[in-house]
Amino acid sequence: MKSLQHSVYTVCNNLNFLILSCVCLVLGWPDGSQAQGLVWSLPEDTSFVRFEGDYKETLFRPQNVQGDLSLQWRAHLIIRSVGKEEADFNGRSVPCRWLEFESVTGREVAGKIQPGPGGLILVKALVPEEKINGKSRDENDIAIEYLPIIKGFMKIDDKPVEELETKILQLYPLLTQLRNYSDLKSQGQESLEIAGQNVDCQKLLGSVATENNTSRSTNTATIWETKGVPFGLAKYSVKIEREQKDPLADRTEYRPAAEITIVMQAIEHGSGDQSKLATP
Repeated sequence: MKSLQHSVYTVCNNLNFLILSCVCLVLGWPDGSQAQGLVWSLPEDTSFVRFEGDYKETLFRPQNVQGDLSLQWRAHLIIRSVGKEEADFNGRSVPCRWLEFESVTGREVAGKIQPGPGGLILVKALVPEEKINGKSRDENDIAIEYLPIIKGFMKIDDKPVEELETKILQLYPLLTQLRNYSDLKSQGQESLEIAGQNVDCQKLLGSVATENNTSRSTNTATIWETKGVPFGLAKYSVKIEREQKDPLADRTEYRPAAEITIVMQAIEHGSGDQSKLATP
């Protein structure tokens, strides 16, 4: 079985794979991972939340006579709690939760998303409940970079279900551009209308930058965290600015290469949902 990371690379190699393919071709694969980006708290089992939003990308092409390339897609994301069980974690039997993430990205035609290759992704993982606490740092003030899992499965498009070899849930960048922001700053309180009701949220701002000898990426996110929506996330927006330079050039020679903006908001939530991913 392939690991999640290997599968991501396989998808990225398909030139039709929406946002990720463009970024990979221009700048190479971004490093890092996220921990609690999409899951801040655990609701009752069978709860779900559905997000809708837009992905926009601009590839800067100063030497191209046709100018910059702008692309846009619609995106849906559903997060589900689809079961409980006890499992061994670090030598202890602990309560765990099956979490499922369903992502559809593509062009919108007559009100429906038409996903291209790699545009339909399902990930299901068994996560120790104690590790889902909405914190970006642990008890030793060390940044939480990963969310551990007991086991997991993934399905892309109509391909067979694959078991994940990794014991880490990495949703960035396969399902979300949210990363782990170790120093989130409060921007105060804000109310959002979700499913016809006003939901009180804490607005948070985070940023993380990565750099190597040819590329630099700055990922800035605004997060609306709440107790009024399952899994604790009401809305998020992400802006990614990517720059590049020649390997031997000075750091002052970085030039803009691409900009990605994503805005996703919860539009529906409830209970009684079931898994869409049949696993062994």
